[in-house]
Amino acid sequence: MEWLIVLMLILIGAILVVLEILVLPGINVAGILGFISIIAGVYFGYAYYGGVTGHLILAGTVVFGFGMTWYVLRTKTWKRLSLDTRLEGTVEGIGDSVKAGDCGETLGRLAPMGNVKYGRGSRIQIGLYRCPSSGRGR
Repeated sequence: MEWLIVLMLILIGAILVVLEILVLPGINVAGILGFISIIAGVYFGYAYYGGVTGHLILAGTVVFGFGMTWYVLRTKTWKRLSLDTRLEGTVEGIGDSVKAGDCGETLGRLAPMGNVKYGRGSRIQIGLYRCPSSGRGR
């Protein structure tokens, strides 16, 4: 019965790590619980079966982890899971009225776009930038 506990802890840990990588990136809870589960499985292997079998369980876990990583990277699984579309759209220009280096004043919050007054009262909508001559802006 102890072997089932060890095996299930390691398998649940591996599943949680895979879920962290593929489904829940950035949350970190599943990944941390997965690594804790794998470590607990190896620990219980040492505790229940002793040093020699514990070493075999640890080696099997490491080989399984590296083997699965190699298999996933080799079989182009990441290509099938990743977004592979290209954006072909264009952005409407603002014309020749504004040139690189022109400075202006924001009329509101630029997050990440907003309206700017430049020159003699002309208004345009732009993104975030820093005015090199005054040091103002973002």
